[in-house]
Amino acid sequence: MCVKITGSINKNGMVLDFVDAKQAIQLELDELDHRLLLPAVSPRMVIASAGANTTIAFDGKSYSIPASDVVLLPLPAITAEMLAKYLHTKLAARFPGFKIVARVAETCSAAAEYGENGSGGTS
Repeated sequence: MCVKITGSINKNGMVLDFVDAKQAIQLELDELDHRLLLPAVSPRMVIASAGANTTIAFDGKSYSIPASDVVLLPLPAITAEMLAKYLHTKLAARFPGFKIVARVAETCSAAAEYGENGSGGTS
């Protein structure tokens, strides 16, 4: 993930303290890292809590995964585009008044970004 934060230079000669930005980004990523990301509003999946597990029914198959290994995101699908938009929204809430662009890469040559530049996009 790559994040671009722009804004006016403050009285300390910075747009934003890098330490604050890094901590906020890391907090958001720590919630997702090493966990199965599931789209909570997917029209194709049925996701339910079953005790200590999360059950998923998808494409005629069912799965049971420890709930502690799962993150339900308020998205219709888990794609680079949707993750970029989700992370942008989370970071924009932490840093009101700044322009934020979030970029999520699938591979070295394929990424999606979403932000204050007026649109989402892929490359």
